[in-house]
Amino acid sequence: MRLLFSSHPLDGHLLPLISVARAAQAAGHCVAFAVPPGFSDKVERIGFDARPCGPAWTDEPIASMYEKALELGDTAFFLSEFYARIAARSFAPPLLDIIADWRPDVIVSDPTEFGSWVAAERAGIPRVFNLWGLFLPEAFLVALAGPSLEELRAFLDLPPDPELKTLIDATKLIFAPRSYQPPGLEIPESVHFFRPDIFDQTGDERLPGWVSELPGRPTIYVTLGTLFNTSSGLLETILEGLAGEDLNAVVTVGRDRDPSELVGLASNIHVERYIPQSLLLSHCDAVISHAGYGTVMGSLSHGLPSVLIPISADQPMHAHRCEEIGTALPLDLNELTPEAVRNATWTVLRESSFRIKAQALADEIASMPGPDASVALIEQVVRES
Repeated sequence: MRLLFSSHPLDGHLLPLISVARAAQAAGHCVAFAVPPGFSDKVERIGFDARPCGPAWTDEPIASMYEKALELGDTAFFLSEFYARIAARSFAPPLLDIIADWRPDVIVSDPTEFGSWVAAERAGIPRVFNLWGLFLPEAFLVALAGPSLEELRAFLDLPPDPELKTLIDATKLIFAPRSYQPPGLEIPESVHFFRPDIFDQTGDERLPGWVSELPGRPTIYVTLGTLFNTSSGLLETILEGLAGEDLNAVVTVGRDRDPSELVGLASNIHVERYIPQSLLLSHCDAVISHAGYGTVMGSLSHGLPSVLIPISADQPMHAHRCEEIGTALPLDLNELTPEAVRNATWTVLRESSFRIKAQALADEIASMPGPDASVALIEQVVRES
């Protein structure tokens, strides 16, 4: 079987696909990734064939629209104007060329890589969507992405589908517990749940030796992910709130940020560019993050409570759900103060209910089928298509 994965050129979009791709490769299937130019090197370093697709995101008009989307920080604009209109229109036509040349049996993509949604239908091959932990009702996607996708469908000579009915029966993978879904949400039979297994070692990264030598007190992991890690003053505010407290703060700033930019740090704060969470979280007692899917699932998999400061994209949804479940305290980005960070951190450390509920999710996650089971499902999809 030939599986073609498609992704935006962003770690938060690519890495959730890697566990499925590796499981497919281990099962003897042929795997390739279609990604915009400039991201192929990363895919190949991880160990997969990369097919450059469409213009780079540094090219216009994509670059300007992406910058605008980041500045606005508005989920609706990201989905409707950037992902469903600009990115999809630039990606779908060259993806059709890759499909014609490589002849995949199925396309697996993240939920916002809309170009592959439409290109796969145009090519007559099945699609599988890898959702970021939460099921998104079709009505939500219709409202935000529907008009832009209708334009793309017309451009590719496909019939109108204003209600996205062609997507309702498409197989969807969710690497998160079923109990993580909002209560009362009707989940169709096309949705299947698997154990989150976030890939986060893209090279020879190791756990720094000093982690095991930290003082015997609570250890907090602090991260803003790989996209919003340069948000002005946010990390500084968090670290000011933790400075001098009777805890260890392990901070990662991202590969594109220099730790030396953070000056005058207190002795209890330790900064690195990057540490794989899969290696670090077992040494931690709580997490402070932007509520990105990968970090939230990593935290829950280790039974860790969190302080969440959502910035954009799907982060507010994850922060809200974690608050509902009782595993995290969300903080408002626009009202953030060092005192709020400090108080919230000690609250999730001292109130046992946060850890108890996080551990319940960890137990559920540990009992779930893994990525190999998702590959078996994709095999079934191809056989039945």
